[in-house]
Amino acid sequence: MTRLESTNPADNGWQIISEFDDSDYLNNTDNWRVAEYNDLCMIEPALIGIWNLPVGSQLEIVRDDLGIGIIDNRTGYEVPEDQLYVPPSQRA
Repeated sequence: MTRLESTNPADNGWQIISEFDDSDYLNNTDNWRVAEYNDLCMIEPALIGIWNLPVGSQLEIVRDDLGIGIIDNRTGYEVPEDQLYVPPSQRA
């Protein structure tokens, strides 16, 4: 997941690919499409947390025995929970 500058008001800047998207798949431009962010969050709820991370973020979702984490690919460290977005309806 990489966040670029938005290109228009409806664009949040996130470019997201799956671990299953190999180079053959990604090199075919017919496979690229704009998707609703909320639709992607329904498929992968961990994406909710990255919503407000800054332009330039390069992240990966990692699942292991401890659960699901968001890893900053530049540092190799997990993004702390207090930096992840929490929807207002889920805040304590």
